[in-house]
Amino acid sequence: MNKYIVENLDQNPEEIDRVIKLIEESFEYKEIYSYRCDFYPQFEKSNLKNCFIVKDIENKNNVIAHVGVLPLTFKAKNLNYTVNLIGSIAVEKKYRSKGVFNKIFIQVLDSIKNNGVLNILWSEKTELFNKYNFYECGKIYQSGNKQINFDGNTLDSITTEEQNHILRLYKNYSYNYFSPIRNSKRLKSLMNIKSCNIKFLKNSNEEVIGYLLFNKGGDLQDIIHEFTCDPNYYKEQFEIYKDYKIWTPDIVNQSQVLYSAFININNIEQLKILTQSFNIEIENSHNEIEILNKIFNNIDTCKNIPLWISGIDSI
Repeated sequence: MNKYIVENLDQNPEEIDRVIKLIEESFEYKEIYSYRCDFYPQFEKSNLKNCFIVKDIENKNNVIAHVGVLPLTFKAKNLNYTVNLIGSIAVEKKYRSKGVFNKIFIQVLDSIKNNGVLNILWSEKTELFNKYNFYECGKIYQSGNKQINFDGNTLDSITTEEQNHILRLYKNYSYNYFSPIRNSKRLKSLMNIKSCNIKFLKNSNEEVIGYLLFNKGGDLQDIIHEFTCDPNYYKEQFEIYKDYKIWTPDIVNQSQVLYSAFININNIEQLKILTQSFNIEIENSHNEIEILNKIFNNIDTCKNIPLWISGIDSI
């Protein structure tokens, strides 16, 4: 394995296009979409140090693998926590099953072990990530199955006033959840995701009372992955759109239940503080999967940490 070295894109900015191509080929990404655009925050200049690559030093230092990390600030009640989102995992075909992924993934986890309470990723490879102590946690409810047949605007077209509506409504809706903080800087970064659409909801006085975020790249087409609304209008508006594929952390009758994410404990002491915010106690005797099941997968949903990560925030 000494023939492979792990670096990052901040050290190798000239390799960004090569990495994007590698990811798009690995994911069989459709040409009508741009991975770099659809996951813009991950590849911002300020985050390139968290985009890890593997080079084959015996083959002209070719980049053969990538794992991306995006540290975000989450809030719970009045406390903030760093959570590491992990994604854009790709290994060139001919290097698979040769230990390349294991090398880079272990090094990535080691590099972030002192930063953040949890590590979170999304994947269909349950058995693989269980080996690294990542487990399916949390629930998201899908309300319907109808294809979207209404129009929306692209995020990069919204006005300053509309941005303020988004920030206000998101803050109010996410208050009771363990969710990423969204400020104006974060929103402006998300606005670069041009494949995501927005539709504002208005009352009879033409006042903005909510919004829908839908579509994103090739993965979230026809999905309303963020539905926020003023509490006074929430039930009424949800009834209008419930036949579409709304992904919501709120329990919905006759819905399809999906898991939220794969989660790994990064800092047990910080996690104890987090769980106390929701009146949940964890003991040192519990192993990792027992702890995660207790705080995210409890049959009594009132005893869970209410995790919510919108589709636009995922990587």
